[in-house]
Amino acid sequence: MIFQKILQIEPTIDPAIALSISILLSTKFHEQSPISPQAVLEISPSIRFTNEILKYELYILSLINFRTLIPTLHDWVSLQVELCTKRLEKDVKNMIRYVSLLIIDLLHEDETILVDYPVGLLSAAVIQATLSVLTKLSGLFPQCELLVGYFGFDLDNLVQLSDFILCHVLGEELYFSYMW
Repeated sequence: MIFQKILQIEPTIDPAIALSISILLSTKFHEQSPISPQAVLEISPSIRFTNEILKYELYILSLINFRTLIPTLHDWVSLQVELCTKRLEKDVKNMIRYVSLLIIDLLHEDETILVDYPVGLLSAAVIQATLSVLTKLSGLFPQCELLVGYFGFDLDNLVQLSDFILCHVLGEELYFSYMW
């Protein structure tokens, strides 16, 4: 992963900048719809202008000798959680990230799901599934309609894939015992 390489090569770099630029670069190389530089500006307080993003991209690419790898689903979920929850408290962000990563780990038991969908949509659906579970358990978490604005996914498709993931992860009996 680009991020890990950067921190090994240049441990003094700001981790927030390194992560943001790493995800941006990875999406440019491996996704049909890369994240926008504006999204990087929103999650990286150290970067103030889009021309700084280009400077950091070139710097990071030169650090890793232009060798990139595809980001994992964990990377995508971590970035999307950061983007869609930036105004929430740290504990809430951590809870959403933790439950999302648990769902991903359960999905890895049957990897056929992981190859059937684009990673951006899959990670957004995992977060939607997480918020559905947390809302069901505590009633305190809003539905994730804000993902639509950030990532351009149709809410109906997102909810449908989210429900499919929940049914798969929880099992049909447990899934249908709740009104999701």
